[in-house]
Parts: sequence; C-alpha cells; structure tokens
Amino acid sequence: MKITPALANARSLGWVFCWLVGLLGLPWTHAAHGSGNRQGFPGPAASGLIPNRGQWPDEVLAHADLPGLRLFVQADGLRWVAYQNDGCHGGHTEKGLHGVDPSRHLRGHAWEQRFSGARAQRSTMQSADSLTYPVHYLQGSQPQKWAQNLYPVREMRFPNFYPGIDWVLRMDGEFKYEFHVKPGADPEQIRMQVRGVPQSLDASGRLVYTAEIGDYIEEAPVSWTLKSDGITKVPVASAWVQKKGHWVYRTGPYAADEVLVLDPRMIGATYSGSGVDNWGFTATYDNAGNMYLGGIAFGPGYPTTLGAFGFAPGQNQPSGNPNFYYDVTLTKYSPNGGQVLFSTYLGGLGQERPSSLIFDENAQSLLVFGRTNSANFPITAGAYQPALSGSYDLFVTRLSSTGSLLASTYLGGSGAEGTNSVGTPYTTSSLQFNYGDDSRGEVVVAPNGDVLLVSNTQSANFPVTSATGTLQATFGGSMDGVVARLSPNLNQLLFSSYLGGGSMDATYAIKPGGGDTVFVAGATFSQTTFFPNHARGYDLSHNGQADGYVMMMRTGNPPFSQPQLVSLSYCGTKYGEH
Repeated sequence: MKITPALANARSLGWVFCWLVGLLGLPWTHAAHGSGNRQGFPGPAASGLIPNRGQWPDEVLAHADLPGLRLFVQADGLRWVAYQNDGCHGGHTEKGLHGVDPSRHLRGHAWEQRFSGARAQRSTMQSADSLTYPVHYLQGSQPQKWAQNLYPVREMRFPNFYPGIDWVLRMDGEFKYEFHVKPGADPEQIRMQVRGVPQSLDASGRLVYTAEIGDYIEEAPVSWTLKSDGITKVPVASAWVQKKGHWVYRTGPYAADEVLVLDPRMIGATYSGSGVDNWGFTATYDNAGNMYLGGIAFGPGYPTTLGAFGFAPGQNQPSGNPNFYYDVTLTKYSPNGGQVLFSTYLGGLGQERPSSLIFDENAQSLLVFGRTNSANFPITAGAYQPALSGSYDLFVTRLSSTGSLLASTYLGGSGAEGTNSVGTPYTTSSLQFNYGDDSRGEVVVAPNGDVLLVSNTQSANFPVTSATGTLQATFGGSMDGVVARLSPNLNQLLFSSYLGGGSMDATYAIKPGGGDTVFVAGATFSQTTFFPNHARGYDLSHNGQADGYVMMMRTGNPPFSQPQLVSLSYCGTKYGEH
C-alpha cells in the first residue's frame, strides 16, 4: 500500500514554520478538495517508521505520520486514522486559539486492515535504513512511559508473518507494504479483513474504502517474481477476491521456485486533509547556528474504537486518546535547515504551549518555558513544584542537546498562570490585544547559570520568596506580572515576585545584566505605580489605558544582599500601548 504525501499547514507568530510533527523530509504540496486549490510550499513529508517503546499501547509495534493520516502497525495488521482538520484552520483567525469556533468539529475516521491468522513478532522484527536523528516522547508523568532516543527507520521486515511469507513495510517520503512469498508458500494464506469502514470492489478491481471524510482506494495489487539475481522481475497477474468475509489475493501462474512479491497500492482519491496540524510559537538558536523551533501539535491518538469520529477544537483532548492530542513539539535543525537533529513531543493529558526557548551554552541544553493544564505533565524527581496547582501553571523544562529530558518543574498558584486572559480579548479593555498575546512570556539564563523567567498570574498564592526577600509579596489584583529566578536544575526557587497594581498587569520580557541585575518589561492598566515610594525613572505616571513599563531590579543573593528595585518607568501615551 502506498500513501501520497499532502500539505501540512503551520501557523506561527509573525512567520510560518512548516514541519510535520517535527519530522523533516522532502517537499510536497496538497490540492484541496473542491474547485479551489490551496497554495503549496516546501515542507516536510513522511520520514520514517518509529518503533513503540511505551509511547503507545502495547499492541502497537510502530507508527508513522503521513499527511492527513496516522498509521499504527500492529501484530496482525494496520490501524489507520484519517482526519480532516480544516475545521480547526477555518476557526483559527487573528484571534488565535481563543478565536476558534467551538461549533466547528474536526472530523476523522479510524479503520483497520487485519490479516487473519498472521502474527508479526517484535523479537524477529528486522529494521533497515535508520535515520540519523532521535525522536522523544515526553508525555505524561510516568517516567517509564517516556520513550526517548527512538530512531525512525525506512524499512521494517517481519519474517514469517504467515508461514513462508514475510511482511515488509517501507517509508521513503511515502508509505507502502509488500508481501514476499517464498517458494512453496501459498499466497492465499493472506486473508485481509477490513473493519470500521464500508468497502466495495469496483468495476476496475479496486477496493474502495468509503470513509467519513472521503474515499480511499486500494488498487489491484501489482505482483511479480524475482529471478535468482534478486533484480530481474517477471510480472504476475493478481487480483482481489472476496472469500468468506475476507479479501484474498488470487494470482496467475508463476514460477514456483521464485519469490513472489505482492505490492498493493492505496491512494486517497477524494479526501481533503493535511498533515498533523502544527502552530509555531517560539524559536531560538545556539552558538553553532543550530535552530530550535517550538510549537504545538494537534493530531490523532491511538483509536480504541473504529469508525467516524469528531470533536470541537476547543475541547481538552488527552494525549494518546482516540480523538486528538494537543502537545508541545520541539525540533532542532542544522544551521542550513536541511537536517533534523532531534524531535520531541512534550505534554500531558491536557493542553500546553511554549512561550519561550533559550539555549544554555554553558550547560549545553535547551530551556523550554510555557504553560500547561495537564496534571500529568512530565516532571522530574526533585523538582521545585512537582504538582499542578491551578487551572494553568507555568512549566520550565530543560532538554539535553539531543532532546532528552534533564529537568522539569511546574510553577504556579491556585489560579491561572501564563494565559493573559483577563478582560475582553482583542479590545482595548484587555492586555490580550494582539495575536499571540495569550502566550507571551520569556525565559533566559543568568550569567551564573540560574534560570530567569517572566509571565503573568491570576493567583493570590503564586509562590513568592517572602521569607528570603522579594519586591512585592502580595497579589495586586485582577492579574499581575511575575518574575522568578530558579536554580539551574529547577529544584530551588531563588527569587520570585509579583509585579502589579490593582488592575491588569503582565510581564513579557527579561534580560540579565551583570551580577544579580535584571531588566524586565511588560504592560499595565494599573493607574497607580507598582511601588509608590519609588522616585527613580523617566516617567513615573500612568498615561492612560494600557501603558508599557520597564524596570531595572536586583534579585538579591540572600543572606548577603536583598532584592532591590533600582529604577522603573512607564512607557506610553493616553491612547494605550499593548
């Protein structure tokens, strides 16, 4: 069976990133169903079969992502999930994810091809043509389920899938499978039962699968025998025949002392879909010029039931559930963008998104900062905050230069962190005024290796360092900005403070200075200054609506020195700045 690549759409904040679940491949395009065409542009295609090492249920041997499809290889066949995510794209406007119309459902269809009496064995599986980059699945809170350092392969072979018949799966920009029938073996042992989708044989001898989102067609198999040189092919007539509820191969005469190859081919004839939906959020680089991209991916989990399904894109969808997941994707590219160096999924049972990435040159590792509402987000032993506290918490995760998990922690109180969601979005009565404002925040590395971050909170009990020193120990009200300093291994909160007055405030950017000095910037609706007794700064008066602000502070080094606000200034006009 062969699948033809199609186009995956990716949206970013200010630019377009194109990658299919972080896997880079060859250029491809997609023609939309209907009278119009969607513009194609270079992007990744299907790259490899990825073995299951705990990221999927035990019955899955391997999986692959293809445009508009996710394939699961099982011991007795293939399980497919086809999906159409234009509903998500159609509702995704300049208003970002909050602009998604919940009435627009994403549609999909799951079905399987079971080969009755066959059995693929993990113990005898043979892999060939391994790709050079690792893929990591850091999903859920159970370390034994974190599948790391998996290398995709372009070929898997299962010897004696049936007695005397090998099953060969191949990926090279597309997927196909073959049966290699050894001399003396009977090809009519191969009995395929298709479940979960209506099927019929058309006048041309093709199998037509009528899925919810369109037809998939499996052509009559192309078959041949191989001469002893292993190269010369002799065509053999073959066809699909229905027999006792199964589809079987009926072949014409062929040399009984030669290997017979049966090569069915499947094409998506009328379906309209694209690859796993990805939206880019943030990017960074290292001193060697490698690029790191962070985004979120929506895609189908393992289907526990067959048939058509759908859900509204605003719903929480657990990672690996029968419908769709919503996780962070992280991909490292070579300096010229031509090679994937790692790809990592990061998430839990809820929703997460990255706000900022920074590569720590001293520790040779990648810091990922964002928000999550997953109670089982991957957290490492000894983390400063091991459990989710509110509706959304911040998270900070450190990955190695090859994408594996080194450290991870939550940071938050009982409310919502990192959402910037107070007021009426996309109006002048909210700090969520522009596309992407609900994902703003930043992580950087201090000169001594500490982790510095800024974001926003609606929690009256956000963790602040009142005992050892802070700038603002209490919640100002509505929504405050926050600034924090964590140890490099993310197991100590060294400094943390609210930054806010009585209205809506958020902190967006941070830059380290010398020693414990940091500079932060954000936006505020608060009409009174955060620190009314402070008199150093260019503009100490709020100018109206939302003002920008910038602060210079020292986070302190208790017990030797205490946190200190050095200077601050509003930046704005009466018309409002966001």
